Amino acid sequence: MARIGSAGPVQTLPLLGVKRPCDQAQVQARSRRVEADIGPLRRAATLLGLESEQALRLLILLFVFCCDLMAIVLVIAASARRQERGWRDGAG
Repeated sequence: MARIGSAGPVQTLPLLGVKRPCDQAQVQARSRRVEADIGPLRRAATLLGLESEQALRLLILLFVFCCDLMAIVLVIAASARRQERGWRDGAG
């Protein structure tokens, strides 16, 4: 089967099963972009003496801990304000 207008390798999109021409420069640019995105994480992992995967898990745990803590504080603050104003359930 002949490919029209395709000069580079063909990439298969796994979910769609579609083949499309893919330029080598695009693949390399995407790879460099991903490397640049995880660069700071790798440096932090090196400073902490961890592997990249362990540092990523630690970062995720920190985000979850901080966000959950903020959510709890917001619920407590809203509850305190509601009691301060003397609102009742459904009284608005």
